[in-house]
Amino acid sequence: MFPVDVSVIYAETLFTDSVIEHNLLQLCNEHTDALFRDMFLDSAVAKCGSGHTKTSHIADTMAKDDSKQVAAIVQ
Repeated sequence: MFPVDVSVIYAETLFTDSVIEHNLLQLCNEHTDALFRDMFLDSAVAKCGSGHTKTSHIADTMAKDDSKQVAAIVQ
């Protein structure tokens, strides 16, 4: 089993949530990785990348989780 860096997962999820909330194209993630690396030089989190494919999977997982929560409330 691989060690999990929760801070990276949290950062990617938070950014994906922001992309969805502001109705941005997920393709913009292809360009933000380099920007974050340049902005936050000493950050291990900024060195991790999250392109549009990974962002799509994170968004899909978030949507499934939200659907389960809504269904539980409605029942």
